[in-house]
Amino acid sequence: MIGHNISMINVQAGAALHRLKKDPAQAEEALGAIKAGSRETLRELRATLGVLRRVDEAAPTAPAPGLARVDELVASAKLAGLTVLIVRTGVERPLPAPLARRLPRVALERPADS
Repeated sequence: MIGHNISMINVQAGAALHRLKKDPAQAEEALGAIKAGSRETLRELRATLGVLRRVDEAAPTAPAPGLARVDELVASAKLAGLTVLIVRTGVERPLPAPLARRLPRVALERPADS
């Protein structure tokens, strides 16, 4: 998610620059999203570095953020001016951790027209 967060910060910075003179309120909203996104990215980076520093310790047992954060990621994308549509079907059920971590990235990268 670190890479995604950095990409969103970049998109939101571009949106803020574009909106700065035309609509300062929207630019301010994008800057707020940049602040929140960068805070989350720093938190995730610190957690990742902490895991890497504990090479000799047991693997972390806490679940990694995954599908539970999709709504948060969608909100971030919308603040950047992107059109986002989430379609949920079927019964919600637990997924294996590697799949749950990857699905939000796949969903955010999929073009809306496909």
